[in-house]
Amino acid sequence: MLGLWKTRRARRAAVATIAPLVERNRLNGIPERIWLDPYMVGFLVMLITLLAKREVDALDSQALGLVQCEAWTEITGMKSDLIGAEVIHLSAAGHKTFERGCVDARAFDLALYGTS
Repeated sequence: MLGLWKTRRARRAAVATIAPLVERNRLNGIPERIWLDPYMVGFLVMLITLLAKREVDALDSQALGLVQCEAWTEITGMKSDLIGAEVIHLSAAGHKTFERGCVDARAFDLALYGTS
């Protein structure tokens, strides 16, 4: 039960930070396909991870994966089954654009919070 509570808390923290930024830009017509672009996958999932870990320090890999999928779904409005396999594939392949998104998410997090 404690694990579910931590997962929910971590997801809510990530969504509360990211969703308003996305909503402001959604008015400009963000195309749905952008959410599966390797750069955006890396950026968004890494940012979700950093925010979730800031909120709940002790998340195991299964809980973190759940947070990533659920937060990504809430933020993008797309089905969560699309993102899990995509992250694993891009990460395992060492996809450079995906990795650049991850690095940039760390820089964005640093700009927001001053620590990473």
